[in-house]
Amino acid sequence: MRSRLEKKKIFIGEDESELRDSLVEYLESYNFQVVHSGRVSDSLFKLKNQKFDLIVLDIRFPDGTADRVIHQIRSDKKDLNYATPILVGSGNLDMVLVQEIGNKINGALVKPYSLESFVEKVQSFFPESKK
Repeated sequence: MRSRLEKKKIFIGEDESELRDSLVEYLESYNFQVVHSGRVSDSLFKLKNQKFDLIVLDIRFPDGTADRVIHQIRSDKKDLNYATPILVGSGNLDMVLVQEIGNKINGALVKPYSLESFVEKVQSFFPESKK
């Protein structure tokens, strides 16, 4: 069992490097440990080999979409992150995709969003982590 003082580990999958860097820096300032990727292939590798407390994914990547990542995580109950909450973000949440992944995710953010609203959403998964 983790200590309440241990950093929560968050995975960020975001292909826009400036946004990804800002999200990582901001979350680290709130004492979260962050691992990140800008590609589906790299995200799949990292998520297969490390346990996270929260997964945050952009919907679209240069090499695929988040539904591929989500499907891999949620289709195998033995997956390290099977029960990990997933939060998706996109400037273009189309209804077909939302219907496909809606029951497999725990929340969504519509871009553009402020760093403050992003952190509030993340913290809602960890009430004990509020600064």
